[in-house]
Amino acid sequence: MDTDSHQRTVVAPWRYLRLRPGLTLLAASLLALLMVAAQHGLALWRSAETPMQGAQWIWAPETGKAPTAFYAARDFALAAPPDVQNRGRLAIVADESYIVYLNGLYLGANTYRQGAAIDTYDLTGKLRTGRNRLVIELRSQRGVGGLLADLRILEHKANDPKNQNLDDFDHIQPLLVSDDRWQIFKRHDEVLFDLERRLANGAPAVVWALSPTGRWRPGAHFLQRPLLDDGKRPQRKAPKRMRGVHSDRWIDLHRPRKHLPEAGPEVLFDWGQKVEGFLYLDLPNSDTPPALIYYGDEPPDSQERPPDHVIIPMPGTDQWRDLHPRRFRYVLLVGVEPRSRIEARLVEPALAAQLAPPPPAKGGVFGLRPALRHTSVEEMVWRRLQQEALARQSSVSKRIESQQKPASG
Repeated sequence: MDTDSHQRTVVAPWRYLRLRPGLTLLAASLLALLMVAAQHGLALWRSAETPMQGAQWIWAPETGKAPTAFYAARDFALAAPPDVQNRGRLAIVADESYIVYLNGLYLGANTYRQGAAIDTYDLTGKLRTGRNRLVIELRSQRGVGGLLADLRILEHKANDPKNQNLDDFDHIQPLLVSDDRWQIFKRHDEVLFDLERRLANGAPAVVWALSPTGRWRPGAHFLQRPLLDDGKRPQRKAPKRMRGVHSDRWIDLHRPRKHLPEAGPEVLFDWGQKVEGFLYLDLPNSDTPPALIYYGDEPPDSQERPPDHVIIPMPGTDQWRDLHPRRFRYVLLVGVEPRSRIEARLVEPALAAQLAPPPPAKGGVFGLRPALRHTSVEEMVWRRLQQEALARQSSVSKRIESQQKPASG
């Protein structure tokens, strides 16, 4: 009796609908209208959220979850570069970070923040007739990420040529957007920066989705980034001294050296005074693993705070540069020893302020400082150093044992 009653309760609504086909048709019509409205709303949301029509989030294939660095490159041709009344504009966003080059010239770099403005670069005077090449170095601690890019020619009709409002342009000539026609290179190759040679052997980019998607929601407005003066040689400052973290003896670096002395896996450098600029390193080899870097006005303590930046070298090259200029006196490197050079390339304070890294995310609740937690890449670096220390200790023990055997015999 109870079972029959329960079955009648469950199937009764469906019997009710089958007896009223008009209601079923009405429900289906309403559902179709809702789907159309949702698609239209999504299109409006995307066009309002990211004014980079047609650009897609792209990435390298098969990167996994380990820290990664690679190049995304694309050639394009121009019958003639834009004249003085017009300008080329590159709009770009990348998670986690990017360094962009046009025709072999460094343009700029930045780090992703959700909701931040879309970076733009004024390419007036940098585009050329014929082949042009856009190369973007991408870095990610997580191994995954995305690149969104849009390059176009803007013909201005307003009096202010620096205005970022697209409504002030008579015509917009798109040149390229990020899509599956980009090529991915997972190792450094000089061909990328030689316009006389064609791009070849690159893997096709993987397309994630149109923007916005997931956590990738750039702002709806543009922010022009300043360009560094490529024709002006920057002033360079090398550190005055260095020492291993577990040593009290400083090594003087005033006299020229072909190679920097070995000081262990944690090395502290002192410039002798505060400097402001980009840090450059010569790495031990062209396949150096990730490492950690700390900046400070006083000697940093790696056990007291997280690193300011993670060094993710590009495979195939033994050089690395920071994305942002920073103000510091001391630099602590963990997990890497520079081979022959470490220097700061100085920039003016006003320019450094515009190119400074985004502020760190606020932590804690009600002003309470949370416990220090290492990210996965930090744990990977410290674990590698521990394994290397154990391997060295084991090697020393075996050597001592081998030396003692003849004496005991």
